[in-house]
Amino acid sequence: MSQYAMPFLIFNLGGEMIYILEQRLQAQNISAEKSRKVISDVTKTMFNQQFVQELVKPQKLYNSESVREIFNKLAHSSIMKLSTASMDKLYDLMLMGFKHAIVECKQPQELLQVTLNHFDSIERLLAGGDAEPMDCLTHAITSMLEVSTKMGIYDYYLLRHKLACFFQDKNVKVSLFLTSGVQNRNDGSFVLSVGNICPYGFDSPGSVRYFSEQLPSESDKISHPLERCKVDESLNYLDTTKRSSKHGLNLYMQKDSNVSHAPQQTVVAPTDTKQAQTPEQKKSTQTHLELNYLASLIGGANSATKDDSKFKINLFPDNNAAETDANEASKSSDHEVITFDQKQAKSTALSGLMDEAESTSNNQDDDLLDLMDSAN
Repeated sequence: MSQYAMPFLIFNLGGEMIYILEQRLQAQNISAEKSRKVISDVTKTMFNQQFVQELVKPQKLYNSESVREIFNKLAHSSIMKLSTASMDKLYDLMLMGFKHAIVECKQPQELLQVTLNHFDSIERLLAGGDAEPMDCLTHAITSMLEVSTKMGIYDYYLLRHKLACFFQDKNVKVSLFLTSGVQNRNDGSFVLSVGNICPYGFDSPGSVRYFSEQLPSESDKISHPLERCKVDESLNYLDTTKRSSKHGLNLYMQKDSNVSHAPQQTVVAPTDTKQAQTPEQKKSTQTHLELNYLASLIGGANSATKDDSKFKINLFPDNNAAETDANEASKSSDHEVITFDQKQAKSTALSGLMDEAESTSNNQDDDLLDLMDSAN
């Protein structure tokens, strides 16, 4: 079991969350000042030094329920408040964005490059803003690079296996992937791409080595169905000074997109929570302990924000069910596909944009959950 799956999972999902928030805030004509404030607060909270220090420690991968709780608190750590339905769709898009990157990785070590791509994109979004979020991000990058130096090839294989297990029942349909043909419309699974490049450090198919007294004496080449596959020696995914992967970039920006973007819509099919739940998710005691351990360390950036500066937003306003709670959303058909129109979103008046955010204080007897609200 990989002991370093948590930072890879949280940092990459966090990067996807930043991408989506930035795109949706722009699409709904939220002021540049408020948009920057939201991105800055969420980033500062996600890369809080105390949180990062705990995150990069060797530990088991949290279950889906606990990871969701972490991002619930991250998303509401700024002046922005989301409806339950908006948070559901935001989380689904985050999951599928990172899952697509995992599926597309040619070898496990590429996951490091995917993570660095997320860091680089967030760094570009923060450029020219406050120094504190950038300092937090720099510390997180340094911590992640230190983690990578402790991992061998086998650790990366374990990492990919653990992440694959986490995502195996996550098959939300997204129009960004459906329209580009990388996701199957029937079950939401991804279409595996077959390239002609062998993983770094591997020999091309058909290569034969002869050994004499445990030492290679000569090599040969035989006919092989995949002999067209070549080795690209430049694709050293463990070289952190270079960016050798195209995955982990912002798919919601046309100039960075490696998947053709359907500009008129993005589609999300709601997940069936009951169906997707695993036995591990049902262990309430374990979940309680996990929430006390990491989610609670997230700083309450919103606690220091004046109430009159907060605003409530529905990220997907054209969806008729956007204001329904999670129970109502779960009643929809397993195969329903909900569409939100970005063009319509731009022209739709935001309901409750300047409403005061409702109190979200948690009165549970969770020591570290309280820390989350008082860290800042």
